[in-house]
Amino acid sequence: MKSLFFFVPILLVLALVLSCEKKGPQGQSQDTIETGSAAPDFKLLNLSGAAVKLSDYRGKVVFLEFWATWCPPCRATVPELVALQQKFGDRGFTVIGVSLDEGQDVAARLTAFSSEHKINYPILIGTNAVAAAYNVHGVPAGFLIDREGKLVATYIGFVEDLHSVISDRLAKLI
Repeated sequence: MKSLFFFVPILLVLALVLSCEKKGPQGQSQDTIETGSAAPDFKLLNLSGAAVKLSDYRGKVVFLEFWATWCPPCRATVPELVALQQKFGDRGFTVIGVSLDEGQDVAARLTAFSSEHKINYPILIGTNAVAAAYNVHGVPAGFLIDREGKLVATYIGFVEDLHSVISDRLAKLI
């Protein structure tokens, strides 16, 4: 009986982590795009319904984060991203959140979530096509992109102390 109490919390954590997995087409696993290559451009809608392209941010360092509100590790990353935006936003850096949430009223739900969590960076409504362009098969998935639009680093899955990990790289890029 005591061993059951030991394994239940472990199984719950494992279930939460696996629940954030998002498979590519037909459920296949894919590698992420190569460091040093051009980040695929895209056009997505923001929460106000306006079209936004990644290329609109050329000249800035961008941290592109694929995430979803239903994913506990993604939710845990939000305060780290808010802190990064606050610290580096006035120095030519921006976080862009690409939500992979689906369903009716997704913009309204994301707006409420953004307000509740005091998100200070743009949130875009993602599509399967854009996720596939970045070979995203699980969330969170982050991509650090330099001022010229080239991929500098990829962060797949939950990264403990993301703020510190990315801050070191940003100091060199900005």
